[in-house]
Amino acid sequence: MTNDEVPKEVASVIGHVCGVIAVGMAVLGLLAIWGLAHKPSVLLTFAALFCGWLSLVMYRWAGALLGYWDTRDRLVVSKFFYSAFGALLAGLVVFAMAAASVRPPRTLDEGLAVVIGISSGVALIYLCYLAYRRFK
Repeated sequence: MTNDEVPKEVASVIGHVCGVIAVGMAVLGLLAIWGLAHKPSVLLTFAALFCGWLSLVMYRWAGALLGYWDTRDRLVVSKFFYSAFGALLAGLVVFAMAAASVRPPRTLDEGLAVVIGISSGVALIYLCYLAYRRFK
């Protein structure tokens, strides 16, 4: 949040949502680490790293939105994060579109999930772009 662009009530709600997601990702990361201790695999390693990383980012965003960190005139996380996150999301969106074209959804539920997933990915890519261009 920069220069009070977002009303305090809205920022508070979004901050609490980010906090809940941070706690959920932390729990999933701990479960993945527990799974790694019992049966190591590449997938569990990736899941543990991803969940831990996303938990830290969501915790940082929640703290900024709830007013625990002063983020005036700067981004909550580095510009590199937004560019890397946007690139990762772009890759996932392209993969989802390719997968949907190879095997089209068979039911309305599958089609709705694909449309929501792709449109959410595009929206997040745009938000990463806006955050990256925020401060030059």
